[in-house]
Amino acid sequence: MKKQLAFALALLACAWTRVEAQTIDLSAAWSVGNDFGGSAQCTLTLTNIGTTTITTTLYEFDYGRTITPGAPLNAEALQVGNHWTMTIRSYYSGVMLPSGTKSFPIKVVPGNVGADAPTNIFVNGLPLVGFYVPPALSMADAVVTEGDTGATSLTIQFNLSRAVGSPASFNYATAAGSAISGEDFLPATGVVTFPPGQPLFPRPPVFPNRYFRSLPQKANS
Repeated sequence: MKKQLAFALALLACAWTRVEAQTIDLSAAWSVGNDFGGSAQCTLTLTNIGTTTITTTLYEFDYGRTITPGAPLNAEALQVGNHWTMTIRSYYSGVMLPSGTKSFPIKVVPGNVGADAPTNIFVNGLPLVGFYVPPALSMADAVVTEGDTGATSLTIQFNLSRAVGSPASFNYATAAGSAISGEDFLPATGVVTFPPGQPLFPRPPVFPNRYFRSLPQKANS
């Protein structure tokens, strides 16, 4: 008889591994060019306000409109809610000398933009104000129906609230709910690492012969 059981997947000792400095000396300006109502041509301009050269590769901001970046950014932007992540095209230089600027044309839909501008702008995973706020970590519920023999895999998707500019990792471990560890599922522990620019991580731990629902717990960061 198939049963509905529950287990908890605890997110433990969440530690964001950062490789770059915790500040970045850039300022940003947003301007609106031709606004046709249905769409608008906008420009994001970054300025290096520091005294050292910065190589920019990953760009992020929050914006409630649909965007299509133009060169030198890649045409496809990764969207998670209102958060947008973009990378520079490989054949363009992301190097910014002191006092140097870079401008990025961006098509915005719908138009009638007015004073509506992106917020929470990040470059290389760092906010322009030089204050780092870790992205929020969550996991999606997942279910699988038990088979009659053998083992059944359950894939659980972990989510970051935004992509990051360098690898981010956390530890995970299963914990018994109404399901019994070792009888209804195989206990599992491990580490999940998000590559730069990737806010989703499919992780396939294996659990045999049962139907499960995941019960996420709050992560420590």
